Amino acid sequence: MTLKHKIIQAIWVAILLAVVVLFFVAMQKKQTSFCTSIEIEITNQQQQSFVNKKSIEEIIRAAYNLQSTSIKKIDIQAIEKAIEKNEWVQNADLFFDVQHKLKVLLQQRNPIARLFSLDGATFFLDSAGKRLPVTNTTLARVLVITGFPSSNLILSSTDSALLMQVKKISNAIAKDSILQSQIAQLNISITGSFELSTAMGNQKIFFGDDSDIDEKFNKVKTFYTKIFTQFGVEKYSGIDVRFKNQIVATQSNYVAQNLSLDSLNSNKDSLVNTSNLQVDTIQRQR
Repeated sequence: MTLKHKIIQAIWVAILLAVVVLFFVAMQKKQTSFCTSIEIEITNQQQQSFVNKKSIEEIIRAAYNLQSTSIKKIDIQAIEKAIEKNEWVQNADLFFDVQHKLKVLLQQRNPIARLFSLDGATFFLDSAGKRLPVTNTTLARVLVITGFPSSNLILSSTDSALLMQVKKISNAIAKDSILQSQIAQLNISITGSFELSTAMGNQKIFFGDDSDIDEKFNKVKTFYTKIFTQFGVEKYSGIDVRFKNQIVATQSNYVAQNLSLDSLNSNKDSLVNTSNLQVDTIQRQR
C-alpha cells in the first residue's frame, strides 16, 4: 500500500470515529435532556373525533412530570399501553424527535353500527367487531341494530358468532354508498335471522343469515335502482332476498303475479346482471 493510500485510509478512519463520537454525544445529551413539548396527531378520523387530545395529554402528564424527568427515564412503551386502554384508540406510537418533542401518533377506531341489546344496553361496533362505549360526546350517524341478545363483556360462543355475523353485514353496508343511503336499521330476531328496514318507504327486507351477502345485497340494490324507481316505494311493503336467484316482493293492493325482473326493467345499462333473477309478488289482503 502506498503512502497516499495509507493517508486516505487514515482520514476515513478518523472521520468514522468522529461520526461515532458525535452520535454517542448526541444520544447522551438526548438521554439527559427533558421533553420540550407534546404533539398529538390522530389519524383515521373519517367523520368525527372520538379521541380527545386533552385527555391523552393528561394520561402522559399523570405518568411523568415531563419538566423534571429526563427523557432517559421515560418509559415510552408503558405510556403507549396506558393510552391504548382508551377503547377508542386502536394504536398508539410515541417517540422523541431531535428537538426533544414527544410525538404521539394515534389511530382512532371508527364505528360502523350502533347496537341495542335486549337488556336495554347500547354500544357502538367498529369494523373489526370491537364493541365501543357510548357517551354523551360520542354521537355518530351509523346503522342501527336492534335485538342483540346480550351486553355482557364476555359473550357466549353463540352470541360471539352472532356478533361476527353482525360485523360482516354492517361492514358490507358501510362500504357501499347505495346501501348506506337505503338501509337504516337491522333487527335480529329471536331465531338469529336478520331483517332490514329501509330509510325511504319503510320497507322490510327479509335477509336471513350472513350467507351469500354479496348476492343478497345485489338483489336489494337491483330492486331499489330498477323496480322501485319505476313503480314507486309505496307499491311494496317488503321484499325477501333469502332465496337463490329470486326476490319475493309483497304488494299491498296488486294482484299476485310471477314476473321476470327483466320484464319489469327496461334499463339495459344496469350494473347488476339480473338475467336469471325472478321477482315474485305477493298480494297483501286488506
